[in-house]
Amino acid sequence: MRVTLPIHRLQPILWASILLTLAACGGSSSDDQANGNGYEGEESAAEISVDNQGDIAMAARASTEDAIVQFQGADLPGLPMGVSLDQAHNERVGDTSLGLIAQAQPSGASTQTIEGECGGNAQFNFEDGDTQVGHIQYNNFCAGESDDTVVINGRVDFEMSDSFYEVRYNNVTFTYLGETHTLNSTISCDLGGTGECSYSSDFSGSDGRTYRASNTQVSGNESTGYNVSARVYDPDHGYVDYQASGITLCSGGGIGSGNITVSDSSGSVLEITFTSCDSMTVTYDGVSETFSQ
Repeated sequence: MRVTLPIHRLQPILWASILLTLAACGGSSSDDQANGNGYEGEESAAEISVDNQGDIAMAARASTEDAIVQFQGADLPGLPMGVSLDQAHNERVGDTSLGLIAQAQPSGASTQTIEGECGGNAQFNFEDGDTQVGHIQYNNFCAGESDDTVVINGRVDFEMSDSFYEVRYNNVTFTYLGETHTLNSTISCDLGGTGECSYSSDFSGSDGRTYRASNTQVSGNESTGYNVSARVYDPDHGYVDYQASGITLCSGGGIGSGNITVSDSSGSVLEITFTSCDSMTVTYDGVSETFSQ
């Protein structure tokens, strides 16, 4: 079977409702976070201390930089700016995935291979025809036309019904306009009850450690600086929430200016100030210390 998927016009009502709900999401507890792929660290609340302030500051710095980089790359045709971390790429892959699911319309367990309109294929498997549980294995699956094509590789697991939707991206690569992004994230939405969604994404920091970010929101621009809010999970200490403002990025990596305020579950606050691309000043309990970025 060969499928034609007009990416920008393919906006299933279900997926659109998920994205609109996600855009309005605020902070949520750790119990609300679905497990992404890659992060294997602590998932409980962290407590900021003199001993771990450097690690916590690095986690917030890494999450802020990654969020802004993703935000800058989210300006794809037909997609809104201001989306949360990786949300633009999730939307494109989600549109494609839901388009395949809608066309398959299984009755009972079924497996099929769907050819992409410009190459590759998607091996499609429904495990339960009633609740629509299954996965799609993308193999260089190409959709779109002319210079507006996307190529997807990797596995997307899904479960959805009239009241619930969850999609898990497991090392899914998304190639568009010569750039490749890797998605390791999970979106879960309660469509029939509270209408709430949780979103998590795993990423590697410049220090080589793997972090998780959830409920990430980005605004601003390169000229005025970016504002970021998120919950970030440090693999050794757990999660903290932060607000970043006036953030500018350095061309060679790192944050050049701006401030980040980090808070833990006990109300302790950590302040991070950036005045150069190489270092950051961390203030905790009235004492300031300089750390390398």
